[in-house]
Amino acid sequence: MNNASMNNWVTEYLQDSSLSKRSREIYRLGLLELDRFMQLENLSVSELETVHIRKWLGTKRQQGSSVASIALLLSTWRVFFEWLRQHQWIIHNPMLGVKPPKKPLGLPKSLSVEQAQQLIKNGFPQSTKPAQIWLNCRDKALLELLYSSGLRAAEICQLDWKKTHLSTAWVDLSAKLVWVMGKGDKQRLVPIGSYALEALGAWLEVRPSKSNESEDHALFTGANGRRLTYASIWSIVRKRGFLAQLKMPIHPHQLRHSFASHILQSGANLRAVQELLGHANLSSTQIYTSLDFQKLAQAYDKAHPRAK
Repeated sequence: MNNASMNNWVTEYLQDSSLSKRSREIYRLGLLELDRFMQLENLSVSELETVHIRKWLGTKRQQGSSVASIALLLSTWRVFFEWLRQHQWIIHNPMLGVKPPKKPLGLPKSLSVEQAQQLIKNGFPQSTKPAQIWLNCRDKALLELLYSSGLRAAEICQLDWKKTHLSTAWVDLSAKLVWVMGKGDKQRLVPIGSYALEALGAWLEVRPSKSNESEDHALFTGANGRRLTYASIWSIVRKRGFLAQLKMPIHPHQLRHSFASHILQSGANLRAVQELLGHANLSSTQIYTSLDFQKLAQAYDKAHPRAK
């Protein structure tokens, strides 16, 4: 196959597809990369085999190409070759059996102990306005509970301030416990810290009520008495991080990461942390030990005279 044939096929394929204008351009550039590779190897489309694709893949990794860019190119080629096969211009798709490189597992971004304290201490400016005092009271209880118990934002949304026949998740302040409905409808029991207990007690004294029974028992509500949504919890945490003058945007899951990281640093058992977080697999919890080691390694690099 000559270069003209490849160009004709690419043109016809792009005209055939229902891609958006932006996606069509991405595919066109990806197929240009394929054409350059085949010319370099002196191969036609019918001669291209899986082994050639894997060779290209290895070269790209050695050159330092990102996992995301390689995966995008491979996806583009896979769809194109399948289109050629369906039109009977090639016998088999050489992309079958070629897997994109795995994206490196990113470590969770947690706050330091000092940043967590800064968030709670400085994220609630003093005010004499009743509405702002009310918001400070609610939001402080929310953040204290997120950090104290490592809950997900979605789990916070479901919490009631006491157990009722409608409750699936609730707090028991007298027992210093929160009953959580986690992923897969699995219930777990998590302790509540003393600062969170104090903040929750203050919040319940000013929390509004609503006639609707399911809303009336919601732990965290807006001024209208309605249960806070997932999005509103994210917005509250982001706002409080900004007011505390933290250098990066904060989201609820960072407080969960911080909870796990900080109690592991204090000597907590990995299995116990798994139970507290509601992880189905221990491997999900073990990433926090990697995060802890990374911080230790950074401290070593800074302090040890033989580190560099």
